[in-house]
Amino acid sequence: MELPLLLAMIATAVLLAAAAILLFERSPNRQVSGDPPSRDVIESTLLEAVAASAGAGGSGRAARGAIDIGSWAEAYARRASADERRALLERAAGIAIGTTPVIPLAQYDALLELAFGLGFHPDALARLRARYRFEYVDHAKRGRPRSADRTGSASLFRTEEPGERERLLRALRLGREPSRREIVAAWRRLAAENHPDRFHGREGEERDRAAARFIEVTEACERLLILSGESGRGGQKRP
Repeated sequence: MELPLLLAMIATAVLLAAAAILLFERSPNRQVSGDPPSRDVIESTLLEAVAASAGAGGSGRAARGAIDIGSWAEAYARRASADERRALLERAAGIAIGTTPVIPLAQYDALLELAFGLGFHPDALARLRARYRFEYVDHAKRGRPRSADRTGSASLFRTEEPGERERLLRALRLGREPSRREIVAAWRRLAAENHPDRFHGREGEERDRAAARFIEVTEACERLLILSGESGRGGQKRP
């Protein structure tokens, strides 16, 4: 085989290998595997992914870059204390909020993934949202605030209203007195069915319905978890 042809073949192989590595690095579902990075690297990578999700528009995974947030959060949780995990979630929320009280729905979804990976339920993020008074918006509805989809903007920590629990249970398709695990399992199933990633690029009306349903089941889950926590403590709110 002539030398120029051999060199051309080698160069082609190198380019193909480099392209394959680049595609792997940019895969939105890449998980932590093999020799995991240090905890500090995992933490900074997670915070960068949450920050990047702000530019996702209708699809969170489109802007999260090379990592699967849930997998990396689980890797962090294995090396961190409960206080350190809570601190990371709070820092991520602070990055998302920045200087605005309204964040994209895709970014809120990234925070939910982070919370689950760190071992928390959605009510942990709901409490941060109540503390820092931030909302999330549905870009499928041209940035209309979440509170515009209902009458008024009621606090997640208000007194339970007559018939409220039954309405929330219907939203999650649950029977009476579900456990916290059953509430979360119902939310994960329904949220997956209506996730913004699944409807990215669909017709506007279909995307609107899915986004509204995603918001409905997320808020129902948050509120039910808070109510169940309060009832389990004799009606006293948790800090």
